[in-house]
Amino acid sequence: MAGRRTIVFISTNTKKDGAEKSLVSLQRYLINEENLNTLTIIPRSGPIEDLLKAAQIPYRICRFEGNVNYNRGTKIIRGVAKAAINFNAAYSISRRLKKEKVNVIGVHSNTITSEMGVYLADMLKVPHIWHIREFGKLDFGFDFELGFPYIRWLAKKAAKVVCNSKAVCDYYAKYLDNQNLTYIHNGVKLLPKGENDWFTEKFRMILIGRLSSEKGQESAIRACRFMYDRGYRNFVLDLYGDGADRERYAALIKKLELDDYVVLRGYSSCIPTHTYHVGLMCSRHEAFGRVTVEYMLNGLPVVGIQDGGTSEIIEDKVTGYLLQSENPELLAGKLEKLYLDRKLCMKMGQHGKMRAEQLFTEKTYCENIYRLYEQCFELEGEA
Repeated sequence: MAGRRTIVFISTNTKKDGAEKSLVSLQRYLINEENLNTLTIIPRSGPIEDLLKAAQIPYRICRFEGNVNYNRGTKIIRGVAKAAINFNAAYSISRRLKKEKVNVIGVHSNTITSEMGVYLADMLKVPHIWHIREFGKLDFGFDFELGFPYIRWLAKKAAKVVCNSKAVCDYYAKYLDNQNLTYIHNGVKLLPKGENDWFTEKFRMILIGRLSSEKGQESAIRACRFMYDRGYRNFVLDLYGDGADRERYAALIKKLELDDYVVLRGYSSCIPTHTYHVGLMCSRHEAFGRVTVEYMLNGLPVVGIQDGGTSEIIEDKVTGYLLQSENPELLAGKLEKLYLDRKLCMKMGQHGKMRAEQLFTEKTYCENIYRLYEQCFELEGEA
């Protein structure tokens, strides 16, 4: 790694969620297409290691902390303690990289939930890019331990603060006051799963996401009851994902007598998305909507709420429908239109697939991020 241009990535999260998948796909592109080295720093062992190992991406484990808590407001003592841990972690990593003569040209923090990358970039005297992939308070319910003034001060040090949608960018513009704030949509890689079959007898709906209130599964479940009450019987809604609200949703399904119509499928790494007729995105504050793009790449029309990044992906009445609010009865009305017209499903799905392939592919995402690097990092030198 010594001598060759290297970008260091900081991943606070160690899961296999969308942020981690985007991190790995970007590094794979940089290594294979742009002849760069990358190194990922993670705070502990976790499922992300499987992604990194499969892509043959070098990584190191060095304890550092997140800078957020969940709905507890500012916590100065905790925040200062975490910042001290992160400063020491950055110092340790920077010494090691300098000793190994690693030619670091920039640091890229994969989320805003830790400031360790800010410290590391300062110590290495290289530019820092800070990636924001969430609204924070709105979608995950977290508060910054040391408050927004501290984050604003750190953000001013960044060469760029890049958000994953215009909606997220507009939200943080109110707090960060950073002239270097911009946005680049995430990209999704299509894994071909088969041809759509639009004319199967049962109308099949799918909603993928963490089982929690902010993802809006309750609205989808109640919409199914409206459909049932209007006399529709030949449908099913499959809910993929796990989470804290699983038991609550199971009880709601039973209470509404929808056991034969709404199924909790749990987590799956291999979902047959192409076998469905419509995808649902019911989150009120979806920062981007990786799942929405996955639906579209699989040829499905999508019904979503006109909020957050969802409205940047779905074209209303062209690739699906956008609802003005989280309203189960209105949602049922849109689903009813698709239920009654499979040709409309097919037409919207085709338009959606073309739109996703044009704007939201992994390749487009990686190329846009690389153009950002060209503005911020010193990309000349040994290749």
